Amino acid sequence: MENIDFTRLSSKGQIVVPRRIRERLHLADGEIFLIFGADDTLVLKRVQKPSITEFNALLAQSRKLAREKGLTKKDMERAIADVRNANRR
Repeated sequence: MENIDFTRLSSKGQIVVPRRIRERLHLADGEIFLIFGADDTLVLKRVQKPSITEFNALLAQSRKLAREKGLTKKDMERAIADVRNANRR
């Protein structure tokens, strides 16, 4: 299988994605990944920012859902403040 290879964890906690896999997946420097770990398994998922068209569609969908649920701008500001305060603890 061409998508399987070995790598090591460095003393700084870094993992190198082997060149063959980076090239096959067209990974570039600075890419951002979501990492999930459970038991003895790690899963990396590349996170790509949406295009402006995709972003606008997500924004429109979010606004529609907020209206349907009766959320106000104040509700959203309060929710954001709550999350930010929880992350400071």
